[in-house]
Amino acid sequence: MKSGTTPRLLRHISIPDSFLVRELEPRPEANRAATSRSLGGEHSPLGAGWLKSLMRGIRRLGLYLTAAVIFVYSFFPVYWMVLSSVRAPEKLFLDTSLIHWPPDFSAYKTLLQLTDYPSHFVNSLIVASVNIVQEGSIMIASDPFRIYCAANYGAKA
Repeated sequence: MKSGTTPRLLRHISIPDSFLVRELEPRPEANRAATSRSLGGEHSPLGAGWLKSLMRGIRRLGLYLTAAVIFVYSFFPVYWMVLSSVRAPEKLFLDTSLIHWPPDFSAYKTLLQLTDYPSHFVNSLIVASVNIVQEGSIMIASDPFRIYCAANYGAKA
C-alpha cells in the first residue's frame, strides 16, 4: 500500500468532532482574580492555589492508599498459598508466621513422584495455547466486519 492512502474499508469512516483536540480557552481575568482570592490570594504567604494543590495531593494519596489496600487484599491469598506449600506438613497448622524459613519442598517432591502431574500440566498448556490462538483469530477476523458496520450503519467501531 502506498503511503498516504487510506485502506478501502476505512475511507467512509468519519471522525466525530468530539475526538478532535481543541485548544483550551483562557479563563477571563475576573474569574482568575476571584479564584486567587478564595484560595489564599496573591498576598498569601503560601501563594495562590496552595489549597487546591493540597487537596489534589490528598486525593492522590487516598487513591494510592486505596490501590495498595486492594493489592494486598488480592495478593495475600496467593502469598499464603505459596507459603503454606513450602511449610513442613507437621508445622502447617502450628506455625502461622508470615515469613517462614527454611522452606520445605517435600510436598512438591511427593506431588511429582506419586502423581502424573507433569503430563497434566503439559496438557493444560496445550489447551490454553490452542484457546489463545483460536480467540485471537476470531478477534482478528471480526475487525473488518466491525469497520464495515461503523461505516455503513453508524455503529461504533
